[in-house]
Amino acid sequence: MLAGRFIVLFVFSCFFAVIGFGQMGLFKTGELPYPSQSGLDVSKVSTSSEQFFDSLEQFAKENHLIIYRSVVENGDLKGFVFGTPPKKSDLTKNPNLLKQLSPVGIYYVDGNLSKAKQKQLASLKAEVMVHPTGWEGIAGELLYGSSIRTKTLWMSLMLFSVSLLALKMAKIRQVMVGRTLGKIRLQLGKEGLSVILGLLLTGIVLSMTNHYFGTMLVISLALILAVIGVLLELIILVINLIFFSYVSLIPMLVILKHKETGRFFSYMWLLAIILSMSLMTTAVTVYQKGYQASKDRQVSVKKWQSVSKFAQLSYTSPAFMNDMPKTKEERAIYDEKIDTYNKKWRLFDRQFSEDEKLFINVPQDMSFLNELDAGETIGALDFNQPTITIQIKKEWVAKTWQVSPSLVKLSQTLFEGNASIYKNRKPVTVYVPKKYQAYQTDILPVVTSKLINSGLKPTDFDVIIIPDDFKLFVSDVTQLRDSDQPLTRVTGQIIAQYDYDQMSDSAAINRDVSATILDTLYLAEKLPKAIKVAELSRDVVNISDTYQNLVNYQEQAEGDMVRSVLVMVGLFVMQIFVIYEFLKLRLSLVVKKLCLLTLLGKTTAGLIIKTSLPLVIGIGLAMGLAVYKGASVRLVFWTSSLYIGLTLLLVFVVQEVMQHKRVTILKGESDLM
Repeated sequence: MLAGRFIVLFVFSCFFAVIGFGQMGLFKTGELPYPSQSGLDVSKVSTSSEQFFDSLEQFAKENHLIIYRSVVENGDLKGFVFGTPPKKSDLTKNPNLLKQLSPVGIYYVDGNLSKAKQKQLASLKAEVMVHPTGWEGIAGELLYGSSIRTKTLWMSLMLFSVSLLALKMAKIRQVMVGRTLGKIRLQLGKEGLSVILGLLLTGIVLSMTNHYFGTMLVISLALILAVIGVLLELIILVINLIFFSYVSLIPMLVILKHKETGRFFSYMWLLAIILSMSLMTTAVTVYQKGYQASKDRQVSVKKWQSVSKFAQLSYTSPAFMNDMPKTKEERAIYDEKIDTYNKKWRLFDRQFSEDEKLFINVPQDMSFLNELDAGETIGALDFNQPTITIQIKKEWVAKTWQVSPSLVKLSQTLFEGNASIYKNRKPVTVYVPKKYQAYQTDILPVVTSKLINSGLKPTDFDVIIIPDDFKLFVSDVTQLRDSDQPLTRVTGQIIAQYDYDQMSDSAAINRDVSATILDTLYLAEKLPKAIKVAELSRDVVNISDTYQNLVNYQEQAEGDMVRSVLVMVGLFVMQIFVIYEFLKLRLSLVVKKLCLLTLLGKTTAGLIIKTSLPLVIGIGLAMGLAVYKGASVRLVFWTSSLYIGLTLLLVFVVQEVMQHKRVTILKGESDLM
């Protein structure tokens, strides 16, 4: 029969596999457009579009590859598949959708694109560059990211270390016997094997139930589980080295009689308990914040339904931008290329009407603001006299949100109680909350200084005073995903409305429009045509269904919450075992004295309290450390009560065991269990 220790290690490795599985959600939330190892950058095609797509389909089938390309079907973004689609996918193979696409662009390849297969790309009669997608980073993001998965993983690893030490301590006498029989190495191997089996079997079950086999998703999951497996094996190795080194150095008689070793391990135990309690409380704090963020995000997702037909672009900069000019002649050529490139994006932007694009520039994203103290100023050029530098207060820069006209219109109807403030009489409209009305002369330079050499005149700016409680919709999905406090709306902010359609075709305006593309949501059904008209197929890397990605992210976050609870419950059970072993060890040092006091009819409460007092003090230290790490006082109070109650219960259990075994204990048996 398998030892309990190996079963526990097996079960906990399954828990860790579930944590790792949560990382696979990155393939559904937009961080990685498609599950792929390689990207194909098609820059020039010598055949017709139809012939190229037919050749690509044949290439994918012959080489057992899955090749993806983003398309729009009935206003919804889809992934078109060349080759055989994966099972249970919402991808499409409708050939009519390819008519809207230029063959030039970025394709994603799932499968091993070996050098031999790359040579076959010549059959496509196109200029094709192959580049890696960096899918391996999915494992690194689990280790070094900021998600609750990462925090749960590291806290679980530390608690796993403490729990493993507890398991080893519970069998210290058996280990001493095993040392004489040479079985130490065998036990280490079994522990490592238990972890590997747990990860392997859980990985297979997860891959089967989620239809990963036959795609690179199974490779990604295998990589994640391999990384977790290495960490667990290292922990097992280190704990065993520490434990067996001590066992090898201490005489067997000392351990068997619970002498100095009992006190030594009781202090080691106490340190481990303090650490584990603090970590558990911190983990609960992280969960609380994540849970609240998830609830807030759920409300926000409903607001985002109003822009569910919009999508976001991601693109690569052209190669010439990497070669900075060194001479005046090179500078002139470089500037001309930049101007031509920006004109393409301006042409692209003009394919959409006012209500078909949503843009917002979040001031908090300006990193230089974080480097300034409150009240500091920023140098900027004066709009009326560009040769003169003026000073702008950080306060006004941080309060000014640059938006498109449609975002103001949408905000009016999206939030109950919003006033109708929208005006679009001028190229630039600045909405100033009533509370800042007296500071207009300080606020306007924040907006005008960004439009030097734009061709605009002072009369092209309009100022409108709005209610202080006007709510502006934040159409930046990163404010929901990458924050513990999801942001859907802001109030009391200065709104700078830029209508680029009313502005001239100047180099400065074209540059500004080009800079806003990544922060703009466009009506999805018009994107393919706009990309084609502006000849930007090669530059656009992907079209993201922002709303669907957000929905997937929310589902993933809720799944992370469930997985975190499961792991914490499992680790709390292990903590009960750790505390029980500590109390058993402490009381074993005075067990004969306790039995004598019982036989003499004297109270044992004083001795038990004295023996258990270090644990109570340890609980206090652990909670103090948790508060230092950011845990709330209320949570610490309830957690302290739980641990103290648990301690009293376990003391009662140990005392009951002692009562039943007091005769054998007085005869020389000092092991309570």
